[in-house]
Amino acid sequence: MNHFNIKRFCRVLRWELALSRRSLLATFAVVSVSMVFLQALWLLLAQKSAVEVVGRAVFFALVVYLLVCGSFIFSTLRTRQQRINHFMLPAASSEKFLARYLMLVVVMPLVTVVGFFLGDVLQHLFTLVIKPSLAEWGCGSVRPLFTNFDGFSEGGYTISWPYWVVALLSFHASYLLTGSLFRKHPFVLGFVSWAVVVQLVMLLTVLTVKHVLPLFYGESFTIVFYDTVDKIIYFVLHCAFIIFCYWFAYRKYKSLQVINNKWIN
Repeated sequence: MNHFNIKRFCRVLRWELALSRRSLLATFAVVSVSMVFLQALWLLLAQKSAVEVVGRAVFFALVVYLLVCGSFIFSTLRTRQQRINHFMLPAASSEKFLARYLMLVVVMPLVTVVGFFLGDVLQHLFTLVIKPSLAEWGCGSVRPLFTNFDGFSEGGYTISWPYWVVALLSFHASYLLTGSLFRKHPFVLGFVSWAVVVQLVMLLTVLTVKHVLPLFYGESFTIVFYDTVDKIIYFVLHCAFIIFCYWFAYRKYKSLQVINNKWIN
């Protein structure tokens, strides 16, 4: 079964839903109950609404999850029995990989959003009963984060939406890469690995500017950045890195073995 089949893929996706139903229900319940509980607690203790704080906290938590969820791509294949069940599933590797990826990146965030909306409705009704003057919608606290964001400006230089999107996709892909490398504690090891890599890159850049470039250009030189060239290089490097991460993750997923107890796949 080397060819992608949509009917088989739908069956695999249902299988992934069955495997993840507990975590999906737990996420839905935690988000919904948190909206109501924290609002009620805040109203009773401080006579204030906590909707804005809770709404933005849920939003930022969801963003962080979307960035690092790639590290959990192998989380359902940790034990030997889980891997045996995986191999016994009558589907192509591409169908299994895509179903698992969609479960992490689409289904789980969608459940979180639905839980947020339900919790928002419940807390709003609860506030109308307890303190009508403080009743507000949590969705209203999240909307300005989208409508008022035009980019990031620093020193007259603006980083617009396309740069943010590509950078965030690269960040997400980087955790997909580390998630396919480290089987045990993928998020922790991925975080530590990229922290070390970033520090090494920064150190090499500083050493290059201070000690290597002066050997060729003398002590006094100017580094010139061209806007168009910089944009092309930026997008090409990021796109190449993203493609590599997805290719490598799928390759490791496809070559998965039943007996594998190593820290690195």
